[in-house]
Amino acid sequence: MARMRTVKDVMDAVFSETNKCRVKPKLSKITPIRRIRDKESVVSAAVLVPLCICDGTPSILYTLRSSKLVQHRGEVSFPGGKFDLSDANLIRTAVREAEEEIGLDPEAVNIDLWGQLPAIPSRDGKIAITSIVSYIGDVDIDKLAYNKHEVEEVFCESIQSLCESSAMTQFRSGWSLPVFPGSRHRIWGLTAIITHHVLAVLVPTLHQLQVPHVTPLINIFNNRSVA
Repeated sequence: MARMRTVKDVMDAVFSETNKCRVKPKLSKITPIRRIRDKESVVSAAVLVPLCICDGTPSILYTLRSSKLVQHRGEVSFPGGKFDLSDANLIRTAVREAEEEIGLDPEAVNIDLWGQLPAIPSRDGKIAITSIVSYIGDVDIDKLAYNKHEVEEVFCESIQSLCESSAMTQFRSGWSLPVFPGSRHRIWGLTAIITHHVLAVLVPTLHQLQVPHVTPLINIFNNRSVA
């Protein structure tokens, strides 16, 4: 009879080659919470979802956007931005933006691509955001030369703590979205959706949050949360 895997067992193997091979084909098959309705009218963008080891713990790296920015100031996000004509593909977009925002030098850091999620529309539906999931190894936050004009803070959340703190935000419309209120900074919106999708594939035995109802994000963000 097979031994039941403990949380430690899962965490010890989370970035193993075996888990990588299991995760890679599943990422692109995720059913996104909201699909792109008109692919011809949206602008393409990409974010890097950095899986990493931080202080010896399997984690995911996030940024806190500067309070001086016009859009999405003070929100938790992944490094990323719009596709540029000089970019060979959306993977290059994500890597380039990560270098510009948090100083993640692709020449110095081995960025191991695990796969990408199907594109998710922005709040207003005008941008199609593709999440590039990559393992970047050991990270020392204090040594990252991040762009202080765009980024207020760079921080990591352990995968275990994200799983343990995951919850749902209930809206007056009756619909729900994932949220991670127990993190260093509250993770919500598209960043929470991406995190939820990644965790569901990366550690399915630990992240079992069910989000039973979804609705177009453009409608959700126009309603006030009652959570």
